[in-house]
Amino acid sequence: MKKLVNVAALFAATSVILIACSDEESQPSNEETGTEQASTDDSNLDEETESETESEESALAEGRYEDQLDLRIGETGTVETTIGVYSVTVNKVEIVQELEGEMSELDYFVLVDYTLKNEGDEELDAAHSISNLEFTDDLEVSGFTDYAEYYETLSPVEGMLAPGEETTGQGLYDAYENEENYLRVTGGLVASGAAKNDIRFTFEKSEME
Repeated sequence: MKKLVNVAALFAATSVILIACSDEESQPSNEETGTEQASTDDSNLDEETESETESEESALAEGRYEDQLDLRIGETGTVETTIGVYSVTVNKVEIVQELEGEMSELDYFVLVDYTLKNEGDEELDAAHSISNLEFTDDLEVSGFTDYAEYYETLSPVEGMLAPGEETTGQGLYDAYENEENYLRVTGGLVASGAAKNDIRFTFEKSEME
């Protein structure tokens, strides 16, 4: 009987030791817990930093200016492109039937008087900026670019503009006869992201002198 009691006691003591060891093995040490927590914190920080960077890049890609699609003669639109930021004012638009003894390849020429201002922080090529615009009577197709530089009697928009500086000049376009015409940022530039926003001037034929 005594031998049975001793065996039972020994069995009970062994069970307690085994359970204690099992608990110690299943519990992570303070050092391991701290490492895992630090790793989780670093991961969260990396995700937050990455999210902030993506937001900044997205804002930069979208640009600072919204599309301005309801402009008329005498009004100003601002364009942001990869070469700079500038504002365009259309001062006057007129139909020209003949220029320096030449006729338009379409129905007539359209002559536009511009004011261009550098709104950015870097020097701006005025001629390049105006070349980003096209004249069209149909918004579903591409339009015609300025070629005023090829006529001696005209004063094209040209020169390098310092930040805040502005200049005036003329743009010349071939045009079809239509009751309504448009001047806008070339569609391909907007689609490719080279222009961050679009501007569009609308002209009624009766408004063109």
